[in-house]
Amino acid sequence: MRERKLKARAKINLGLDVLGRRPDGYHELRMVMQTVNLYDEITLRADDGPGKGPENGWPEDDWPENAKPENAGSEKTEIAAARSEEAEMAAVRPEACRSDAAGQRTAKMKAAGRKAQIRMTVLCDQALSLPDAGLDTDLIPADARNLAYRAAQLLMEEFGIRQELEIILKKRIPAAAGLAGGSADAAAVLVGVNELFGLNLTMKELMERGLNIGADVPYCIMRGTALAEGIGERLTRLPNAPDAYVVLAKPPVAVSTKFVYSNLKLEGEPRDGSSDPERRGDGRIRHPDTDGQVQAIRDGDRYRMASLMGNVLETVTIPSFPVIREIKGQMLQSGAVNAMMSGSGPTVFGLFDDREKAELAYDKLKRGNLAREVFLTTFFHPHESVNRTALEENR
Repeated sequence: MRERKLKARAKINLGLDVLGRRPDGYHELRMVMQTVNLYDEITLRADDGPGKGPENGWPEDDWPENAKPENAGSEKTEIAAARSEEAEMAAVRPEACRSDAAGQRTAKMKAAGRKAQIRMTVLCDQALSLPDAGLDTDLIPADARNLAYRAAQLLMEEFGIRQELEIILKKRIPAAAGLAGGSADAAAVLVGVNELFGLNLTMKELMERGLNIGADVPYCIMRGTALAEGIGERLTRLPNAPDAYVVLAKPPVAVSTKFVYSNLKLEGEPRDGSSDPERRGDGRIRHPDTDGQVQAIRDGDRYRMASLMGNVLETVTIPSFPVIREIKGQMLQSGAVNAMMSGSGPTVFGLFDDREKAELAYDKLKRGNLAREVFLTTFFHPHESVNRTALEENR
């Protein structure tokens, strides 16, 4: 029996701009992406057979050598495929995490197609279920609606793998939160299956396949600090962003990605005549200075990078869910350098330059009623041998 363990890390958007709607109906995006040390744990198991790994196993959480880009000297990677922005949301639906006596939530389902035989178990933190927030009690499916399952199915069917694969997914990243949890799981499974079965796909080849699963999957394979353009398929690796402590807080509200994009007004007056910091005085959206933020990252300027954070999707979510603004305000009052919603929300993150301030903000949010799921973590840089181990397991 071969076994591979990986950490599927969440992402935040340091900047998210929508330039407009493309002729194909998708939105043209420019985003600065950053991986953080909040992660799901994935274990893959397969019977011994073709693709057997090294005698001493693989280093835990180390993306394999054969999944590194063949053009390592190039910063830009463009993936030739297309997916909608709603791809991840489509996989986060009911019928999964059932309560057991231990207080965890587990789900098991076995499906044997003509080729792929996959057995999946999902272990969920109890906090992932928020029935009082109007969310479905069962959030994480353990079948083909789960992006991790679909990632394994995609490679196993493409390469005719008939061995049974067991996937054990321990969820910690909140679902439907704007943190790309499902995409991160899919990315980790693609990397792990590639390794377990000796497929020898390069990182770019994995990323091309990942885009058929979800727009964020290629980035979740790349990880680190990157500029994402198009629908996310044009990725430019950036130098490591200046380190920061990160407090993440997800309020108990359900935000649909489809709702956010369909209600995004790139021109026109703010809703209800309200004062909106993401819009200029003439009512037009205040687009973030993405180029300036990228330059600040290249310069290693943490404070300018943070000052240039911006997410145009807040023009939709904040009027609909004022709790997002409240969480941002509380983080800023607690000493955050800046605070913003990640992705299409509803999770808010604050960047802190001091651990004590970050811990105080974390504790205040945990004691309050604005957010149900709160985490304290740090940036993750994949090419550094040592990350901030003190918060590696995060709170």
